[in-house]
Amino acid sequence: WQPTMQVSKPFAELKKYFLIVTLGLSVVQYQVSADDRDQVLYVLPRTERQAEVLKNITSQPEVVLWKPDDVEHITANKEVHFYVNLSSVESIKSQLNKSAVAYSVLVNNAENLIEQQTYNETSNQRSPKSFYEQYHPLEDVRII
Repeated sequence: WQPTMQVSKPFAELKKYFLIVTLGLSVVQYQVSADDRDQVLYVLPRTERQAEVLKNITSQPEVVLWKPDDVEHITANKEVHFYVNLSSVESIKSQLNKSAVAYSVLVNNAENLIEQQTYNETSNQRSPKSFYEQYHPLEDVRII
């Protein structure tokens, strides 16, 4: 049984090494996936040149302007919020950085927020209460 004991000790070391590597990879995977999400970015353009950069960026098909409601309303010193899908986040941030436009992430996981909103809207429709009953207590509802 001695050869088995010698084999099991290196095997235990290999198992320990494998566990450490697997744990390390899962931490790296979590960090990468936590940052790779649809995002809503916030920008306050300080100059008209920055406002023009934002007009160009928010006119791209992968960007959805949330505030203001139209590209033409983007001006200096007026805040701008826009949604960027996962596949374009890094590209859009790179464009902002190259143009020296400061930004911050307003919503880091916009997709989750949208899913929650959609779920809440659809679950309310399935409610046994009528629309009227949702806003008026039963005591106020009278049958005529």
